[in-house]
Order: sequence, then C-alpha cells, then structure tokens
Amino acid sequence: MSHSLHSRALSDAHKADMDLLAARTANEQGQASLRAAGEVVEASRKHVNETTEMLRKKMEEVDRLRAHKKVDDKERDVKTPVRRVSLFL
Repeated sequence: MSHSLHSRALSDAHKADMDLLAARTANEQGQASLRAAGEVVEASRKHVNETTEMLRKKMEEVDRLRAHKKVDDKERDVKTPVRRVSLFL
C-alpha cells in the first residue's frame, strides 16, 4: 500500500508540474501579446502625432496663401480701373 501511495503522490506531483509549466507558458504568451499590442499602440500614437503636426503645418501654409491672395486681390482691384458700361448706347 505504501508503494501505491508513493506512486500516486509522484503522479500528482508530475501533473502539478505539468499544469504549472502550461500556466507559465500561457502567461509568457499573454505577456508577449501584451508587449506587442503596446508597441502597436505606441507606433500608432507616433503616427498620429506626426500626421497632426504635418496637418498643422499645412493649415498654416493655407492660411498664409489665403492672406497673400487677399493682398493680391486688393492690389489687382486698385490697379484695374473700374469699367463703366453705359446701358444707353
């Protein structure tokens, strides 16, 4: 009977070791997935920040061009005499 208890204890210990290894493997895989997801999030944040900055610069450029066009339009209006068309020929 002692031999049977010993075998049973060894079997239970082996099963517990296998369960522990499986749990460690699952934990390591989960942590690796978490790290990868974190890297994706960081890359996305970096891309968003770069795109936002590029958009800000382009909007500033558009504003400068609009202001320049407004000045050009005013200069053109001053240089171009107003043509009066007589309705009674």
